[in-house]
Amino acid sequence: MHQYIHKKILAKEKQQMQQNLNRLTHLTEEMKRVSEGQKLMAALKFLLASTSNEKNENIKSEGIRN
Repeated sequence: MHQYIHKKILAKEKQQMQQNLNRLTHLTEEMKRVSEGQKLMAALKFLLASTSNEKNENIKSEGIRN
């Protein structure tokens, strides 16, 4: 009887550990998606800023030529 109870307890602990692992896996994947989104936003901001700087440089150089 004692062995049966011990196996039941171990099975329940294993189930809880698996559920926790699944939650952690889900959170890790969500964090990766957020991180990739942040990297994309940073890249887009950089491109926007560099495009804006290029336009300003072109305007300045056109003004100098005129």
